[in-house]
Amino acid sequence: MNIRNQVVIYVISVSLILGLFGCGSSSSLEKANTAYDLYQFHSALEMYRKLVSKERDKRLKADITYKIGHCYRQIGDFTKAENYYTRASKLPTIDPEVFYYRADMLKRLEKYEDAIIAFKDFAREMPGDPRAEIGIKSCEDAIKWKNDKTRYVVDNF
Repeated sequence: MNIRNQVVIYVISVSLILGLFGCGSSSSLEKANTAYDLYQFHSALEMYRKLVSKERDKRLKADITYKIGHCYRQIGDFTKAENYYTRASKLPTIDPEVFYYRADMLKRLEKYEDAIIAFKDFAREMPGDPRAEIGIKSCEDAIKWKNDKTRYVVDNF
């Protein structure tokens, strides 16, 4: 075999190998889902935010919006999480848990009246789930405790 044939075979072999590895690359959504599944919420959040504006399918958009809210919840940004859960709840959602997480974010943000309404929405979507009653009760108790005056006074030293 002469050198020219060896070079051609080498180039074809390298091209085939690189082509096979290229076929294994995943789409942006798959990469975002992989980061999400690996609890890399900051990375997944960046990828999902790029994807959500481009997505036309309403169900997929609802799923991405829900996952953005979940990412924000996991990193502790409850305001943005509540915003994305609200958006996801207005889309044709697949998972009724979005109503629970929205209510929970409102409760964490001390918007108790709104949280009670959101927990009632969750109870309507998931009848019989005890988390709805517990959430409503905890919001009512928080409102009561906030309004009650304590007999203790704390002064700075």
